[in-house]
Amino acid sequence: LATHTPRKDAEQIRFHYDVSDDFYALWLDPRRVYSCAYYRDPSMTLAQAQEAKLDHICRKLMLRPGERFLDI
Repeated sequence: LATHTPRKDAEQIRFHYDVSDDFYALWLDPRRVYSCAYYRDPSMTLAQAQEAKLDHICRKLMLRPGERFLDI
């Protein structure tokens, strides 16, 4: 089993996440949404499907003006 230490964990985090924004731009939408998309129509772009997913979630949560949703 791997031993977790703050130093080793920090190295793993840097290895997986400390990459350029250009890297994420290769496969994420312009908002850099890092989860599923909601394609209402097959002709939708990834960016449109991500917006549709966020809209769908916010509607289900019945957010009111001024409230926010954080997708982690």
